[in-house]
Amino acid sequence: MKLLQNFSLVKRFFTGALLVWQIILGRAWIYLQGFGHDKTWMNQKLLQFYGEMAHKFRLTAVSLGGLLIKVGQLLSTRVDIFPQNVLDELSLLQDEVKPVPFDDLRMVLEDDLKVNVDEIFASLEQIPLASASLGQVHVGKLHTGEKVAVKIMRPGIEAIIHVDFRLVYLMMQLCRFLTNWYDLMDVNKVYREIHDTIERELDYVQEGESAEQMAASFSKIRQIRFPKIYWQYTAKHVLIMEFMDGIKINDYSKIEAAGLIRTKVAQKVWDAYAKQVIEDGFFHADPHPGNLMVDIKGNIIFLDFGMMGRVSAKNRRLFIELASAVMQADYSQIVHCLKKIGFLLAWADTEIVAQALENFWEAMLADRKQASDREMRAAAEQLRKLLYEQPFQIPSEYTFLGRAFGILYGICRGLDSEWNLLEQFKTSMLNFSEHEDTKAEIKEQAIRIVTSTAEIPTLAARSLRRWEEDGMLVRFPAQQIRENSKTVAKALHILSWSIVSAALFVAGSYLYVQGFLDPVEAALGLSVLVLGYVLILLKRD
Repeated sequence: MKLLQNFSLVKRFFTGALLVWQIILGRAWIYLQGFGHDKTWMNQKLLQFYGEMAHKFRLTAVSLGGLLIKVGQLLSTRVDIFPQNVLDELSLLQDEVKPVPFDDLRMVLEDDLKVNVDEIFASLEQIPLASASLGQVHVGKLHTGEKVAVKIMRPGIEAIIHVDFRLVYLMMQLCRFLTNWYDLMDVNKVYREIHDTIERELDYVQEGESAEQMAASFSKIRQIRFPKIYWQYTAKHVLIMEFMDGIKINDYSKIEAAGLIRTKVAQKVWDAYAKQVIEDGFFHADPHPGNLMVDIKGNIIFLDFGMMGRVSAKNRRLFIELASAVMQADYSQIVHCLKKIGFLLAWADTEIVAQALENFWEAMLADRKQASDREMRAAAEQLRKLLYEQPFQIPSEYTFLGRAFGILYGICRGLDSEWNLLEQFKTSMLNFSEHEDTKAEIKEQAIRIVTSTAEIPTLAARSLRRWEEDGMLVRFPAQQIRENSKTVAKALHILSWSIVSAALFVAGSYLYVQGFLDPVEAALGLSVLVLGYVLILLKRD
């Protein structure tokens, strides 16, 4: 059994590693084919290639499950790095995987709680209510009569995640050396963020504590509900909580059938998140429809507290300062704030970026009429292009916030087609300014933001008119391709040594996973040396 498990882990590692090398070698092959063609042809080929690789990554992640799904979901928010076709593919990743047989989960539960299942439950359904990459949820009934949701971690998932961590680390290091990602984000910091987040998700005790922390924060707000945690039946791999019945937040027909007003539901969801982010600095980072429900009384129900995010008081003040600059159309101050927060690279040309922002913002505000959904999408697309083509980055600590905000925006717009982001933001800032624990200078700043918006039209505007597009640019660190025989020979040389490096890497990876640390150093060391030689060739004029 252990031999089969080890084989499965090695196969898993190889599957991911070979996908990485397929991307590296495939890109080198496109460069080789590009001799004799112009830059436009090259960019189109590369865009198509990245879309195909994103599709393969998605299929691989769905097949393997585990960490790769979550990594793909997080990368789907990086509009500052990836073109739209890659983001579209990654956004399709859902954390839904094939369920584990109940008997296997029963062993996990009994081993973790040191008690027989029948001693805890009067009944426990064997068909899961939900199945995800790390665990699955079953409905049960305690002997005391309470209906509960039983969350059990998948058997062997920690060993799988351990291998996945190694794979993702190697993937990100290769991307760091072979692409320009290191110019756009701190790859090591992003990896640590992912690592720490998943480690927390692998401990259901921490998840229970997060649920109770949020419940305590909302204790005076009756219309926001959180499940009760049964601590006597909770351990690292098992979490038993109150079963909460409700309607999925995107099931609009059932919401209306229950007599609930969708606009009010959207307002409650937004207000709950505004409190979490602006006041508490501790927020639910995975607000997809499976984790947000509304009951027949109109109460909002939060579920699944494995993925949580934090915003420091300092960063909240910086966000308010940035919002004030945006509302007053002070583009120099906007650039200054973006640099302070870390959204703008230090080497960025301040004047050029300020002018680009001014062009975008004035075009957005060119028409005071309410924009249609089509026009809003067009404006959003222009903003995405601005982020992608200019020297912007999304700091790793804001990745979860950005993802949560993107999902939340879609939920609120789905519930209420006339939902206005700017108006909601103004209201939230005003409420924040009245919070009793807020410092005086922050109150003054928030009030100034709200009052200054009286002279500014709504964010909803028609598609950009003055934006002069040269087409989407794809950024690569490779030197400009020369159309001559020497360059062709050089490309073939690079491709050959890349294959050698890949072979050494695969051999070293196998030894690494198997635990043979002495030979692995030689294999991976040679791979790195060869890779270094390839990088020297790439960087030569």
